[in-house]
Amino acid sequence: MSSIYKNILLLTSASILSRLIGILSIPIITRLYSPSDMGVLSAFISITSVLLAFSTLRYSVVIPLPRTQGYALNASVLCLIVLSFVCTLLFILIYFFYEVFFDFFNLNALIEYWYFLPISLLLFGLVEILNTWAIRYKKFKLISSANVFQSSIGATSKIIFGLVNLNPIGLIIGQVLVQAGSVIMLLKFYFSKYSSKKVSIKRILYIARYYSDIPKFRLPSQVLLALCVNMPILFFSYHFGTEITGQIGLALTVLSLPVSMIAQTIGQAFYGEVANIGRKKPRLIQELSKDIFKKLLIISLVPFTVLVIFGEDIFKIAFGAKWSDAGLYARIMSLYIVTNLVSSPLVNILNIYARNSLYLWINLSRFLLLIGIFSLSFCFEYSIVNTLLIYSLLLSVHYMFITLLIFKVLDFEVIKFDGNVNVQ
Repeated sequence: MSSIYKNILLLTSASILSRLIGILSIPIITRLYSPSDMGVLSAFISITSVLLAFSTLRYSVVIPLPRTQGYALNASVLCLIVLSFVCTLLFILIYFFYEVFFDFFNLNALIEYWYFLPISLLLFGLVEILNTWAIRYKKFKLISSANVFQSSIGATSKIIFGLVNLNPIGLIIGQVLVQAGSVIMLLKFYFSKYSSKKVSIKRILYIARYYSDIPKFRLPSQVLLALCVNMPILFFSYHFGTEITGQIGLALTVLSLPVSMIAQTIGQAFYGEVANIGRKKPRLIQELSKDIFKKLLIISLVPFTVLVIFGEDIFKIAFGAKWSDAGLYARIMSLYIVTNLVSSPLVNILNIYARNSLYLWINLSRFLLLIGIFSLSFCFEYSIVNTLLIYSLLLSVHYMFITLLIFKVLDFEVIKFDGNVNVQ
């Protein structure tokens, strides 16, 4: 169990450093760009994130699972083939319909830069594939270095473009360079393990068939998850415009810092560890999961308390007076930080025990919940504050339910395993 905490410490330290670079750049960026500019960036990232769910048909989660390097390599090539096809298709569709598409989300400033969307998707997809490949080999130091490098490139480029008044496209270019920086760092390691002799059409097709449940269940689940995560930004961009979206975007960026620094990095190390342990040791996975849960619960109370008490003051001082509304929105939405942070790493257990249908059900229920929230807001013209209050409360309840459900799955696997042992 000590190895996972060593990996967590390594990933978390680098993640904190990369996020610290981002945090230090935000006060500069918010003074160079307007809330409307930030709204354009937030909507662009949200659209790309939703499209990312289709990038590999979720076959990327297969890469750490095969015992042999050959099959893992064929899984990665399968992901690259799918990614190439999806990005080409997106390029063709956007080429013919980009004006209608960007106008719908109030992103007219990006109409002449429509080609950045498929480029961004390609780089996002490559990062996902290469990152998962590195996780398979527990190259957490490499992942950490890539995170720091990409954060430095993104922050520097956005500041430079802001200084020369390249608004808002400077933010978009900076975001694309963030992903490019990570690809550069991870690609060398991938090719160091690549062997064309081990790759064949037969093996690629075998991987696609053997893990066919992944696109059947995990793809819809991931699409729903991406929609759930990005729905607030897309809804506010469509309904309230980019000015409000910029304020919401900054609030969500600050709120996501503890989740991205802690939950995602722990989730990567946790997934690598439990995949290595294997599904035949459910009791060990259960003990590890409980330990992770307790530690995350304690850690998450710190950012929650700080934001609730000092949220608006922090935003005014750090980002300028024009961002005070973002501080208010952050206070409201900070309620679900705790539940989101503690549940995020544990979801990886569903991969280990192939509970893809359950994962689909979880994301479908959350999607319907959010559709209900934003539909009510739209129909009854709720204020931004009331909409965010309802959103934060109901989402917190949903995350708590997910956590309980995952521990129920582990209890079931332990009982089933103990029963099989006794029978033998």
